[in-house]
Amino acid sequence: MSWLLRFAILIGAFALMSLIPGVRLKRFSTAVACAVVFSILNLLLGFVVKFVLVVGTLGLALLALTFLTNLVLLWLTDKLLEDFEIRSFGPLLLATLTLSLASFLGRYLFVPVHF
Repeated sequence: MSWLLRFAILIGAFALMSLIPGVRLKRFSTAVACAVVFSILNLLLGFVVKFVLVVGTLGLALLALTFLTNLVLLWLTDKLLEDFEIRSFGPLLLATLTLSLASFLGRYLFVPVHF
């Protein structure tokens, strides 16, 4: 159940990104498609991106690993989906911040507490 809630938050984050100047989603179904593609990329490439960032920066990227991983995967999502466009680096940073905050909310605030 928690994965479903996290996925819903991810869809909401992509929908919220459409408010950022320089980010374009043609319709709400594009937010769902972006969430699916981003999730698949994260599943298949997330660990590779994290490894490259940690090794490439000699461990300095550990401080911002999730943010940088989301940045790379969001850029790839933009390249893979025609209905989703991020026009420049500034909107990409804002969209990544939105996605990272949504990920934080999904991971730490809405996780059921087990006693």
